[in-house]
Amino acid sequence: MPYYVLFFILLFIHIQLNVSTGDDVNFAIRAKSMTFTDFNIYKYYNWSSRQLIESVLYFISVHSHVWMLLNSLVITIIAKLIEAIFCNHTIKMKILCCIGTLIYPLIDMSSAGWMATTINYYWPLGAILINLYYLKKANNLIKLKWYEYIISSIALLFAANQEQGFAILLGTYFFYIIYCFINKRKISFFVILNIVLIIASGIYIFTCPGNWVRKKQEVKNWFSDFGTLSFFRKIEIGISSTVYPILFKNNVPMLFLSSTLLIIINTFKNSLVKASTMIIFVMTLVFGVLGKYLVDLYPNISFLYSRLGKYGILSLSNLKSFVPYIMFLIEFIALLIIILFLIKDNRKNIDIFIILLIGFGSRFMLCFSPTVWVSGNRTALFFNDYSKLFINF
Repeated sequence: MPYYVLFFILLFIHIQLNVSTGDDVNFAIRAKSMTFTDFNIYKYYNWSSRQLIESVLYFISVHSHVWMLLNSLVITIIAKLIEAIFCNHTIKMKILCCIGTLIYPLIDMSSAGWMATTINYYWPLGAILINLYYLKKANNLIKLKWYEYIISSIALLFAANQEQGFAILLGTYFFYIIYCFINKRKISFFVILNIVLIIASGIYIFTCPGNWVRKKQEVKNWFSDFGTLSFFRKIEIGISSTVYPILFKNNVPMLFLSSTLLIIINTFKNSLVKASTMIIFVMTLVFGVLGKYLVDLYPNISFLYSRLGKYGILSLSNLKSFVPYIMFLIEFIALLIIILFLIKDNRKNIDIFIILLIGFGSRFMLCFSPTVWVSGNRTALFFNDYSKLFINF
């Protein structure tokens, strides 16, 4: 029942959206003026390796009402899959997954046009979760039916056609293989098939001439001195651009996660875990959601909200630039304490750490792209949804 309600709420929201903006218009124009084959050839050689994703856009861009229906369904399925993957089928968890989905700022998905952005980010996320659902079944030694191999393979290829999706799947299966070796488990045909498809997707991405053409154009347009940055400066940009919005922006999803965690932890007796959860909640609330009011009261801390710039946060000549990182470290230690004490099963400790690491890495990897800033908040979608998995544990 909660998922039906979620679907109709999402559909109502989508009907109100203006889809005649940004890349939505460009795709619609090309769909009307170019054949399907010409469109994909042009994109392959001049802009992108996302042929599977943009082929969907080619057809849907001229049928906005179809997109409204399908996108509402995809987001609903994502919420359902988060529940299904961890087999936590209580009504409370269903409602929690639905609320967690609704509070995500959907406006982030409009930055390049509603249809273009959601199909490039939400749909690959859904495809990743479909593949992980079948990976879990295979891991539990449940024999997959023939059509489940087809569904999971199509989902993987679609997800891995997006660079962040490729990185997430590569990281997931890398850690899964390590898990199999440590536990002396046989690597199943399902896993081998998926690894082959991931490698093939990676080769396709890195050899696509359009990606290199686009990168040169994006360096020129968005980050002209990107090539002169040192490796360590790019790493710092990746870290700061990923974690800074968590603490110093009005991050409602993070507030939801921390407050939910606070309610759950309240049933535990361990005072250290309770204190750690309270630290995360208070820092998210005070420095994030209430940040602008805090600056009005204490103008001297305004530097916290202006430190993030084109080249990240850290500056060796400015000691104040280290303050945000000290705060990040406090939150990280608090989270680590929660993971270690809340989940007594050591294997689950490792699982949740890997999930958060993969989610973080999916956004961090943008430090190697000149669009690390211009891409906006949409590139953090994978990180946000992987963070939701923590609650399911």
